[in-house]
Amino acid sequence: CIRDRARLARTPEQRRADALVQMAERSASTPPDAKPPKPLVVVHIDWDTFTRALDDEFDIPVDPLDPTAPVLSELADGTPISPTLAIKLALRGHVRRLVLDTPKVKLEYGRKARLATGVLRELIQVRDRHCTGPGCDTPATHCEVDHITEWQDDGQTNAIDLDCKCHWHHRWKHRFHITRDPATGHTTWHRTTRPPPVT
Repeated sequence: CIRDRARLARTPEQRRADALVQMAERSASTPPDAKPPKPLVVVHIDWDTFTRALDDEFDIPVDPLDPTAPVLSELADGTPISPTLAIKLALRGHVRRLVLDTPKVKLEYGRKARLATGVLRELIQVRDRHCTGPGCDTPATHCEVDHITEWQDDGQTNAIDLDCKCHWHHRWKHRFHITRDPATGHTTWHRTTRPPPVT
């Protein structure tokens, strides 16, 4: 699609500048009596822990300095929180479950769409949590959702063939052979001797 190609050609700096302009325009056109949007807080908690905490069955104090303490819920950046705090955050906002395997959510676009958008993009970010590059902890919200098998090499826009890469790892991925284990979802980067792309 020509529109997608034009979006890919723009640098991250250009996209950020456009976003700032759009934010300023929206802010200037907001009515004085408008309600500000609620902040988005992503909490990772399994459904059983959530329902038990909702029923006030338990509250386990969280000690971030204790590596043996069970982590039952945490924020998107990995900060552990108690199940009770997760409930309080949920009650102040909206609860949306993320179910990775359901026919109601389209996770496979194949070759019909090149870019991961909407629910598919959110799912990849929530699943990976941060850049999948070796030793990189750049948050997924600051990463690009990218194909593991390159689009020009018949890559598919599917959950299994997408992962989060920071700007640096996205630019230098050609130096690696990247694989994803379909069972565990773990991404492995192996060094290759492929030459860098011509720029």
